[in-house]
Amino acid sequence: MTDLDANLGLPLHRQVIEVLLSQIANGQFLVGDRLPTEEALCQQFKISRVTVRLALKELENAGLLVRAPGRGTFLKRSPAYTKGDSVRELVDVQDLIAAARGKPWSLQRTGVMRAPVRAARALSLEPDGEAPYHVSVHHDGAILWAMKRFYHPSVADQVDDTVLEAADFDVALASKLGGPVTVGSGWVEALIAEPHMVITLRLPVGTPLLSLWTVSKHQGEPVAVAQLLLPGNGIGASFSLPRL
Repeated sequence: MTDLDANLGLPLHRQVIEVLLSQIANGQFLVGDRLPTEEALCQQFKISRVTVRLALKELENAGLLVRAPGRGTFLKRSPAYTKGDSVRELVDVQDLIAAARGKPWSLQRTGVMRAPVRAARALSLEPDGEAPYHVSVHHDGAILWAMKRFYHPSVADQVDDTVLEAADFDVALASKLGGPVTVGSGWVEALIAEPHMVITLRLPVGTPLLSLWTVSKHQGEPVAVAQLLLPGNGIGASFSLPRL
C-alpha cells in the first residue's frame, strides 16, 4: 500500500503522477507495458477512481500513456530522465552537517505526527507519542538536501515562523529559549526512497539515501531531533561516531 500525503500542498493526482513517473524512470514499466488497472491503483494509493483517472488523463495528454478501451492503459513512451553523475563524492559526515548549517531552506510543510521510535526516545517521548515537525529542502548544485525535524512539545510555542525559516534552526531557537542550543549526539542510517520521499525530493523510487540524525539540546535537555536526507548514489560518507 502507498499512502499519499494530503498535507504536502500538492494535489493527490499530482502525487500519483510523480510516483508513476518515478516508477517508469526506474524501469518498473517499459514501453508497451500495461499499467495496473484503475481499481488496483485506487487500492495502492487509497484514493478515489476520479483522482486516478485525472492522473492517468494528464499522463495521456502528455503523450506518455495510451488507453485502449477494454484492454487497459499502456506506456507509450518514457519521459526524458537523466540519472546524473555516477561519480561518488566521499564526504565526512561532520562536514555534511556543517555544510547544511546556514543554507537557505525552503519550508515544505509542518504538522504533528508520531516520531520514529529512536527519535521519540532521543526526545524523551513515549514510544507512541506525537511531536511537532517540519520538512524543508535545499538544492545545492547537484545535491538535494532535505531536512525533517521533530521538536519537543515543550518548545512548540517557541518554534514560530522566524525559527522555521531561519538558516540555522538551532541558533534561532536558542534566541527564543534564552540560552545556547547545541548538538549533543547523533546517528547514521541508510534508507531507500519511498513514494513520499519521491514527491519531496524528486528522486526515483528505490534511490539510496543517506540519513543523518542529530539531537539538539538546551540546558542538557533534548529539544529537537533533525534528520538530514541526501541522495546516496552521489554521496559516500566517512564518519567517526564519537564525533557526532
